[in-house]
Amino acid sequence: MIFLISVVSEGALTWGSLGRALSGLTAVGVIVLSRLGTRATTSELETTGRGVRARRIPWEQVSDLRADQPNRWAEVVEAHLVDGSTVPLAGVPPADLPRLQELRQRATPG
Repeated sequence: MIFLISVVSEGALTWGSLGRALSGLTAVGVIVLSRLGTRATTSELETTGRGVRARRIPWEQVSDLRADQPNRWAEVVEAHLVDGSTVPLAGVPPADLPRLQELRQRATPG
């Protein structure tokens, strides 16, 4: 957005400069979206959501895994933690929830 605003403020708005600005914004969006996701191992969940830093959550801290529907357009898989907080699991479709729950049960017997 800042690049697009600077192009407009210089008074040199042409189709070429607008195209370069939009392609730059698209590239940034692709880089950010490519970093979103969740990886599950036998010891932890690793999720990268809103920021670019990955968050690692040991299975012992996960009390429940659920698919919640915040609105009628999307269903979000979330990890509910023992401290009461909730972490959205980016990139996990609700159809994969049983596989995650099975992995959690194997990782935390008892």
